[in-house]
Amino acid sequence: MAKIGLAVSVLLIGLILAGCNVYASITIGPDQLPDGVVGQPYSATITATSSETVIGISIASGLPPGMAVAYVPTQNTAVLSGTPGAAGSYPFTVVADGNKFNSGGPHAERAYTLVVKP
Repeated sequence: MAKIGLAVSVLLIGLILAGCNVYASITIGPDQLPDGVVGQPYSATITATSSETVIGISIASGLPPGMAVAYVPTQNTAVLSGTPGAAGSYPFTVVADGNKFNSGGPHAERAYTLVVKP
């Protein structure tokens, strides 16, 4: 048992001396979004979770016409809502960043495709 403890201590000291930072990971969900229908109200929530504070969640362009995103930073969520105006497949990427004390903290991206049916 002492050898395991010593090995872990040496590993941690090595990481510190090497300047390596070990961060918690961020998970973005859900796995996929429900399909939308042209002219019908739509709402879906995307959440970023981590053992550290998630300080930013964003969605790049690519949402269908008539759709918008609202960020709820206190809940680490982005809510997609609106009434889709055109059928099609709309790919976009969600980005989440964490660790309020270090800009090199955890980072995650997840690609989604919102399908809007006629």
